[in-house]
Amino acid sequence: MPAAAQDSKTDYDRYMEEAGVNLPALKTKRALRYNFAFNGTPYYTPDGFKKGDISICGKVYRDFLVNYNCNLQVLEVRQEKSPLTRTYDADDIEWFTMGERTFVNLAKKGYSVPDGFFEVIYEGKENLYRRIDKPLDVNTSTNFAVNIGYSDPGYRDNVVEYFNFKESWYLEEEEGSVYSFRKNNIFFKKHPGSRRIANRNLPVYSESDHAVWFRSLMEMIEKEGGR
Repeated sequence: MPAAAQDSKTDYDRYMEEAGVNLPALKTKRALRYNFAFNGTPYYTPDGFKKGDISICGKVYRDFLVNYNCNLQVLEVRQEKSPLTRTYDADDIEWFTMGERTFVNLAKKGYSVPDGFFEVIYEGKENLYRRIDKPLDVNTSTNFAVNIGYSDPGYRDNVVEYFNFKESWYLEEEEGSVYSFRKNNIFFKKHPGSRRIANRNLPVYSESDHAVWFRSLMEMIEKEGGR
């Protein structure tokens, strides 16, 4: 092949050669680089890329490296053999796994929900999902040590921009509807019996890992039949 033809290859062409997988939905754009100082992380967790599977248009693609950018609500994907990272949104994706976590696209099920992906917290008669949003905020107060909502070992007091943490919950009910809430008190109002179960069996919500807390509560609700 002439040298000129070889030089005409795009990043995507090289990505697909190295990946050895035909995945048309990856024909998007390179991952955004945040070239400024900030606290926190735009990603779901600070743990970096995890191996996972992706379901696109009903077909499952396995063993990619994935990372969920909650600031832009996009999935970043790369192959172990390739240094290139590509991003795409939820339009074509039914679900993906990231390590031991599973995320679904509730809009694909016909629900009117915000863009992005929802972590599966509990599956049973009713399904519970969590959505994380991390908008870029600026600390304008004189107190530089602002609470960003999660732990950042590299936190710097002199940096004013940070990725905030906003957590919301979505309960898919047996009859096929979804309602959202941000606090456990809203859940209690809709499921009165759950307050009694939580008070008797669970630690204080504000001092707990919320995902673990809600997963435990959902398990108890189904076991005891209390709502």
